[in-house]
Amino acid sequence: MGRLRVALPSLATDLVAEVDGHLTSVPALDGLSNQQLLGVLRNAQPTLVALHAHEVLIGLLSSPGDGATTAAAVALNTLAHAQAEGLDADAVLEQYPGVLALVPPRVGAGPVLPEVPTLVTTLPSAEPDPAALAREALRLRARWVQELTARTAWELGQRLSALSLLPQPDAVRLLRHEELVALTLRRAAPADLHDRVVPSSAPLPASFRLDHQGRVVPDRVTASSSDGGTGAGGGRASGPVHHDADDLPDGAVLVVATLDPGLAAVLPRLAGLVAETGSPLSHLAILARELGVPTVVGHRDARRLLAPGAHAVVDGTTGRVELTGSPPDASTLAREACCS
Repeated sequence: MGRLRVALPSLATDLVAEVDGHLTSVPALDGLSNQQLLGVLRNAQPTLVALHAHEVLIGLLSSPGDGATTAAAVALNTLAHAQAEGLDADAVLEQYPGVLALVPPRVGAGPVLPEVPTLVTTLPSAEPDPAALAREALRLRARWVQELTARTAWELGQRLSALSLLPQPDAVRLLRHEELVALTLRRAAPADLHDRVVPSSAPLPASFRLDHQGRVVPDRVTASSSDGGTGAGGGRASGPVHHDADDLPDGAVLVVATLDPGLAAVLPRLAGLVAETGSPLSHLAILARELGVPTVVGHRDARRLLAPGAHAVVDGTTGRVELTGSPPDASTLAREACCS
């Protein structure tokens, strides 16, 4: 295990270089044939498996310091500078593809970048840890491959819609990979295609399960859920509760219904983030964790229980959110920072 731990950063660097070479060799998607587009989707799968496998191994075998630079922190600073220069979204993505770390992959017309009005975070000045840098590079390449597959699927969706094989381009999201291949090459559509519904963005219940048909079924409310939810990481911190993301002071605890990807720009200003729904594996929760923001998801009735102006302590490890009568003093904050 010791030898593997030492070798992993070098192995990851080699994989990153190989993936970069493949990505730069992909021509404009609108110039590829349907078979070539399907080839892009097919080849992306083992690439993503390799990237994620190396990332998981580094995470298991290494212990990067808390001050390690993350792709998210770099992306926020890059986006702030680019928007200050007046670049539009297309120009930002072309010149600075690293900003894709801020938004989840989406099969559609293109990613929507958050508005970042100012330089939002300070990058660590310490010597970067090789394992941490390798892990961030792997994460970013995985996001780039995801973006390539999303844009490839969208290109196919537009073509199939133009041929009246799909009702609209975003219906491509209703197809499994083998169904997309059959529809593209043989024009063989699933028998129930027109009965399928494009997934909506309706908020999920705070706690739910899936029935045997994959439908969302709300779980019953339990009394024990009133003091927290599921910890998504980020440590422990406290601050005044706010519900409005558009009017946030620095050091606030933001309490929301859902983890909207548009909240990425305000994360560096938060002391904590609490959501009534969501998963620790959602894009925004991962982003918050990378930026060191204590995050709790699935906190039932959080907006009712945590009123604006109250002072809350958010523990991203245990998932507990506690209200305090007044802001903690400096010594309490120091103990929390030391022990988180």
